[in-house]
This record gives sequence, structure tokens and C-alpha cells, in this order.
Amino acid sequence: MTSQFVHNFTRNLTASSPSLPFATLDVAQDPRQSTLKHDLHALLASFPQSQLLDSQQAKNAISVLLEYERKGKDSLTAADAEEEALKEVLIGRIVVSLYAEAMDIYLTQAAEAEAEAEWWRDIERSKWKLAWYLLQTTPVRLYNATRAVASAVRAQGSPMTLTSFTPFSLAKLFPTSPTSPFRPTALTTACFPHLSRSSYPMTGFFYLPPPTISEDAPFGNKITYQASHYSTLIANGVTYPLSLTRQECRSNRRDLEGIRNERAEILGQLSRMRNFLVSILSDPSYEYSGTTHFLPKIQRFVEILDQKAAVDVDTAYPSTTQALAHLSHETIPQLRVSHKQMLGNNALLRPRTLVLIWPKIVLIPLLSLYVCKSLYASRVSLEEVAKDAVETVKGFVRGWLLEPLRDVLKTVRSSYADDGVGVLVRKEGVLADLDSLERMTLSLARDKLHYNESQLASLSRQIRLGDMTPVMEVYEEDIRRPLRSAIGGTLLRNVFIQVQKTKVDIDQALTGIDHLLKSQELTFAFVGVAPALAIVYLAGGVIVGIWTGNRGRGRYGGINKRRSVWDAMRRVERLLVAQPSDNQQVAALPSGLLLLSLANLRAYATSNLPTNSRLREGFLEDLDDLESPELGRDAKLEVVHRMWRCWGTKLGWKNCGEYR
Repeated sequence: MTSQFVHNFTRNLTASSPSLPFATLDVAQDPRQSTLKHDLHALLASFPQSQLLDSQQAKNAISVLLEYERKGKDSLTAADAEEEALKEVLIGRIVVSLYAEAMDIYLTQAAEAEAEAEWWRDIERSKWKLAWYLLQTTPVRLYNATRAVASAVRAQGSPMTLTSFTPFSLAKLFPTSPTSPFRPTALTTACFPHLSRSSYPMTGFFYLPPPTISEDAPFGNKITYQASHYSTLIANGVTYPLSLTRQECRSNRRDLEGIRNERAEILGQLSRMRNFLVSILSDPSYEYSGTTHFLPKIQRFVEILDQKAAVDVDTAYPSTTQALAHLSHETIPQLRVSHKQMLGNNALLRPRTLVLIWPKIVLIPLLSLYVCKSLYASRVSLEEVAKDAVETVKGFVRGWLLEPLRDVLKTVRSSYADDGVGVLVRKEGVLADLDSLERMTLSLARDKLHYNESQLASLSRQIRLGDMTPVMEVYEEDIRRPLRSAIGGTLLRNVFIQVQKTKVDIDQALTGIDHLLKSQELTFAFVGVAPALAIVYLAGGVIVGIWTGNRGRGRYGGINKRRSVWDAMRRVERLLVAQPSDNQQVAALPSGLLLLSLANLRAYATSNLPTNSRLREGFLEDLDDLESPELGRDAKLEVVHRMWRCWGTKLGWKNCGEYR
């Protein structure tokens, strides 16, 4: 099963493969058809149209073609045009399928090497992860060291005892070379196998030259220099295993990157053949079965895949079918075997799952037991804390969330109802004070000014408007003779009227304030409930984040996958920028690395972007442009800039570089 990237990359080849109208291949109309023609036609009819053949189907088709060639040599009669057409159709399908299979193998191997290299890089980057990895692999290292000691003891013919593991015995079993005292011994390479592949001595982390101090230096400075020197030696000795572990991670990462680059370079060479295959497969006059045109191209295909085979490609295979047979039966299967050998039989890969999880298997039950015992011992206080927490949550929900929300709904429901209920005063009280003022004023006007009914009605309207000029004139006359007016006049009545007028003015002012508060009542209600809503929103976000996993899942695959896409996009642009501007054709190695990054981008788009969305369709269209060998370096850089511009903000690429 080919990957989605390879399937899309070879889509033009599948569409360009030669085909024949099946109406012309009806063998039942001609009873003289040979058995071989029946086999060719039945084999083609069994293959799905416009789809790649799997490995077994390609091998079966090659076997039929080899049988066709063998019978053609034994027979004196020449094959008719229909048989040749069937053969060429079959050859075209086989070539496309083997090409896709080879690309898929190299792409998978390069992706595997890159994923493992990234795993080692992640360990190498963090001190805590480095220490954890050293703890995880300690049992394996001790086992390898024990085997090395046992082998050394057996080689000397001595019995295996506990004293064999003392420092003195180990120094005798694994002596250092006098000429190279800092070269790793067999015991050291058993614990850290990467040292056997390293050409550097082990002095970089442990050995420090003694400090140079002049004889005239003060005694205190000499003591300080010596203490600093020995403290540095002790610190380096303590951290020496971590330094060797970091060196191991770096060595494995570089070896894997070398394997990835080798696979990517061949992948880039294979990608350049696509346009050529499209051109010849779409040409109906091209001679697939001949040895002068198509055979050298197939032999070039074999040469790219089997670079260790020192053969003359012009004479190695006498026919196209034999070249395809060698490619299908020997070269392609050998690719998987050679890749496993290059990985050192999994020596460069990350350790097995059991090695990585054994600390958790050991520590988690112990920690769980300790936590359970602690919780059981503190069950009374924990129960009280739980009850207090429940009551606190209930009080918060009832007093700070539900009640304020109920008030908000009540305010909205009663905002247009004029029920006379105010915040500070009631409407009836204001009207009662105003009526009292009116009666007092009219009584004074009737007794003192002798107003008739029409004058009293006019004065009543003036009082409703706040105009009390006649009463104020009487008041002004009374205060000219205050004692006389107070004893026998109307001064006291005027004073009481002024007090009532002040009370009415205060009520009217409070009524205005009341209207203002009434208009802002909804705002105040929301201000009261806003803190509780903010707390609920933050708590809900935290709970949803923990449930969905902020670092693993989320929109568009989560931060981890979007960060991997950011890395891939950055590498694509970096590879294109590194190419000379006057060279429009990208070199083989950058082209292969480019295809590897594009395969990761396509896998991300098909798995994490919304189906049938403009985002996904546009993203995949841009990837099609980057995958096309027809576009040169400058055109692909324009595509990369378009992707940063169109999808960078939507997918959050601008912030992905902040995460480790």
C-alpha cells in the first residue's frame, strides 16, 4: 500500500499509462487466439483501471511477460499487433507501479530515519530528558557491562566471582593503552556503544590540565586555584555519565541524519524521472518493448536504486522484461534489507518500549501506594476539606452566579414596565408632597391675596410648573417686619410653605437620580455577575484543556502537530534559499529532503485540516505546486511565501517557534 504522498506524486503517471479499448481485446471473437494472449488479456482485465499494482501483481505480470518472451523465442511465427499492444500496456503499468513502490520505500525509510533523529535530538536538547534516558537505559548498560566482564574473565580462564567486579579487578581485565590512555576500553564501549564508532579520545569531559600559577602568587590565590581545579574535576566526574549519554544521542542523531540524507538523495533522483516517464507513457508511438529506447531508461532506474552494482547498463539486461524482473525480484527487496543493515540492526533506533517504561512500571505503583496510605491517614481532614470545598462551590454558584443572573433576567424583563417602584423614592410619595404644597399655597393665596377661582386655577398650574411668584412676594413683604408678621401675619405659614417647597425639590432631584439609576440598572447587574462569569470561563477553559490535551490535540491537530508543520515549512524554505539563484533545477539531495518535508505536510493536511474546506483544498494545491519537478527554485519560493502569507496566521505558525 503506497502512501498518500506517493499516490498523489504518481497520479499523472497512472493517468498517462497506455490503455487499449477492451472491445478490441475480446478474445472470444477469435478462436485462434493463443493461450498466452488469453493470459495477457485476463491479467490486464483483473487489474483495476487507473490504479497502481501492488508488489505481488507486478511480479505476476513480469512472470507472464517472461513466459511471453520465452515462447516468442521458441516460436517461428511473429506475434501479431494485438499481442504487442497488450504487452506494452502491461509494461507501462509495471513500470509505474515499480517506480511508485521504489519511491514509497525510500520515502518511508527517510521518514523513519528522520523521526528517530528527531527523537534523539529531543533527548539531547534537555538535561532532564537526558538524565531520565540514562536512568531508563541503566539496566541495559549494566547487563552489557556484565557480559563484557564475563567474556574477559572467560578469556583469561578465571572463575566468575563477585571480586571480578571490584575496581582493581576491572582495571586488570580492561587495561588502558600506554600510548592512548584516554581511549575507551571494552568495558566503556559495552556501556556506551557509540564510543566504538567515535574517533575522539575521552578527555573532553573529564581531564583538565593543572592550573598554571606563578611562584610569586599569594598563598591564598594558590589555594583558591587548586580548590577550583579539583572542584571542577569532581563536578566533571559526577556529570561524566550524562556527558557520555549526550554524546551517544548526538552520535546516533548524526548517523541517522546521514542515512536520511542518503535516502533523500536517491529519492530526489527518482523524482526527476517522473516527467520523463510521463512523456514516454503518454506517447502512443513509443517502443516500450524495444531495447534501443526504453530499456536504457529502465536500466538507469535500476542503477539509481542499486548503486553498489558495478554493471554496464548498456549490456546488463538484454530486454526490458528482464530489467524489470531484476528490479522487482532482487533490487527492491534488497532495499529493505540494506536499510536494516544501515540502522545497525536497530542499534540506532530508540530503545524498545519496555526499556523506556520500566521506571514508570516500578515507580508508579510505589508512589501510588504511598499516596493512598497518606490519603487514608489524612482521611478526616481531607473529608472536612472536601465538605468545605463543596459548600464553597455551592455558595459561589448560588450567591455569585445564579442570583446575579436571575437579577439580570428580572431587570431585562421589567425594563419597559413603569410600575412606579424606584430605587430611591416612589412616584406616589413625590405626588403627595407636590399636592400638599399646592394646597398650602392655594390656601395662603385665598386667605391673604383673596384670589377668585380663576386666579386660584392659574396659580395651581404655576405651582405644578415650579413658579410660586405670588407666594414669594407675600414672603418678601413678611420678612420686612418679621416680628409683627410672625405674631399676627403670615410669616410662619410662608416658612412652612418654603420648607414644603424644599422637600418637593429634593423629591424631584431624587426622582431624576432614580431615573438615571433605573436606566443603568442592567449595567450594574452585569458588573455584579462579571467576576463570577470570568472565573467560570477560566475554570471551564482549564478543564476543557485538560480533557482534550492542550499539547496533543485541539484545533488543526494541536500545538505539537502545528509545530512539526512549522518545522517542515521552515526547512522547505531553507532548502530552496540555499540553492543558487541561477540554477533553477533543485539538486538531488535538497530535492529529496524537500519531498520528505512535503510528505509530512500532506499527511498533516489530510489528517488534521477540515474536510471539504477552502483551507484544506488550498493547502493541498500549494503542496502540488511544491511537489512538481517542472517548477524551479524561484517559483517554489514564491509558493512558500504564499503559504506563509495565507496559512501562517490561520495555523498559528508565528507562535510555534516559542514552544520547546
